[in-house]
Amino acid sequence: LVCGWRGRWRTLLEVRRQAALLPLRCSCRSLLVSRPTGGFLSLPCLSVAKVLPKRISPGFRFDGMRNYTVRGWCNQALWVFGILSLYMARYFSTFIPGLGEVVQAELKRKLPDLKVELLVDGLVVYETEASIEEVSALRFLNNSFYVFHFFKKVEPNSLVGMMKFVYNSDFLKKMSVPRVKSRDRSFRVITSYQNKLRAVELNVLKNAEEKIAKATRLTLDRSKPDLEFWFLERSEGIGFFALRLTYDRRSEKDLERGELRPELCNLLCILSEPQEDDVFLDPFSGTGAILRERMQIAYSKLFVGEKDKDKFECLKTRFHKNDVEVFQADATKLPLGDDSVNKIVTDPPWGQAEEVEAETLYKGMFAEFSRVLRRGGVLVLLTSQKDIVEEFLKESSDFSLDARYDVLVSGRKAGVFKIRRI
Repeated sequence: LVCGWRGRWRTLLEVRRQAALLPLRCSCRSLLVSRPTGGFLSLPCLSVAKVLPKRISPGFRFDGMRNYTVRGWCNQALWVFGILSLYMARYFSTFIPGLGEVVQAELKRKLPDLKVELLVDGLVVYETEASIEEVSALRFLNNSFYVFHFFKKVEPNSLVGMMKFVYNSDFLKKMSVPRVKSRDRSFRVITSYQNKLRAVELNVLKNAEEKIAKATRLTLDRSKPDLEFWFLERSEGIGFFALRLTYDRRSEKDLERGELRPELCNLLCILSEPQEDDVFLDPFSGTGAILRERMQIAYSKLFVGEKDKDKFECLKTRFHKNDVEVFQADATKLPLGDDSVNKIVTDPPWGQAEEVEAETLYKGMFAEFSRVLRRGGVLVLLTSQKDIVEEFLKESSDFSLDARYDVLVSGRKAGVFKIRRI
């Protein structure tokens, strides 16, 4: 059955013949297998009962294998025999600048085997055995990529040189393309320089497209492809040849006016130390962006407040669940009892709110938060009024500052404050 599988019976012979391409050491319990990303990995032999593991290495394709080299055949044969090819695949992800510490901590919590290779403002490069599905599902990251090659040091304007390195060497022949979608038959090439799309010489682009098409047997489609191969050069002097994994992230143009990015809302909720028994409050809900992300995490009860009548009606329509209570009220006069919530995450107005000065608004807001928030509870605040908040905390005996992060939101400077009720 194995030898005749899809006509690749040669695989079994090539394992022994091509020792130079696939270093293989057999013993009673282990094998030494070459990694597509370089290096070697000792793997245990698994029983027949484990031929279908829960996680498949993202570097190898079980259905419709893209790597047609001997190395790829051998890796696939090992998988068929029940040897789970788990290796530390390399990824890079982008995130909201200023929150690197929070992102790194959450990555380590979600991916226990994580190895962070590089962390700069707004970008993290890391290795993990987690599947592509697990990495793509991390809601606090803007975009994630599977890395084929990491250029650790490049000179400015090296984008074309990176592309030529990839398609002029035998790199593409050894490359294994992971499955991203249920059907990935077409592709296009994207070039980016310092976080902005940049066009390159047409002949260079065509050469890259032709070589990638030949190596992967995918069809070029520049309009609506299944996959995107990215060449990126960053301002930090690093570059990547990578495969984009996240295609469903909302861009700025998809957001309503004043709506926060979902990735930022998710990070704000993470900062509040979410628990299953949380009673949560957002008194400035607006479009419900923070609430939408908090509903993805376990909770006991959610309170949502909004002063504007139209937004309030919209919130009631969107969030009509038994454990979500939407009310119309001013944040300085909340219709809640004393010590009724233990988590508050909110994004109050950044300037003036309906002719009420920011200082007056924040003073009344903190007075109410002091009343409804239980001792030991957490308040996470996103605001541009950093001076007002800091001045209040210096004088307050009810709150203490746990952490502060400076961020950019739609190009505007803001601060994220993690505050604890004492």
